[in-house]
Amino acid sequence: EKYENGASLKISRIPIKEGLFSTVKSCNYLPNVLMKKEALDAGVDFTVSLDAQGNLGESSTENCAIILNDEFLVPHFKQILRGVTLVRAMHLAQILVQEGQLKAVRHADISQENLAHAQEILMLGTTMDVLAITNYEGRKVGSGKPGPIFYELKKLIERDQLENHEMVTECESLAL
Repeated sequence: EKYENGASLKISRIPIKEGLFSTVKSCNYLPNVLMKKEALDAGVDFTVSLDAQGNLGESSTENCAIILNDEFLVPHFKQILRGVTLVRAMHLAQILVQEGQLKAVRHADISQENLAHAQEILMLGTTMDVLAITNYEGRKVGSGKPGPIFYELKKLIERDQLENHEMVTECESLAL
């Protein structure tokens, strides 16, 4: 249902992890748990943190990206985890640049105003790959439905996983 209709997002009141704790995967999941509880209490699917300057951070267990002015924008990795799915999506999104569907893929300081005016907001993570946000802070994102970049990126990720799965399977059979 979330892939068809999208998910909801709001800004978290839980502060972003600071320093080393923001870029290293550790056992300190208390802020993550509090962010997830906050989302559940608010009746939304996700909350995202903001850094001290008010720029986009990350969700409890997912990264976030936006499409703004036909650019795929991702927060800088200085205060968020360098998510494997996000990094792979950035690489695959270059295909959409080559096809003319996007102008660029880049890191940026993403303000709340950028989020409010985004053509698309995407959540990226291991359990979901990519999911469109269609409601941000009670307002619809774009048309209120998952957008074209979401669908194209989802296809690219799924194809990439299938191709890599076949490569891993082939390598495993050679090892036997």
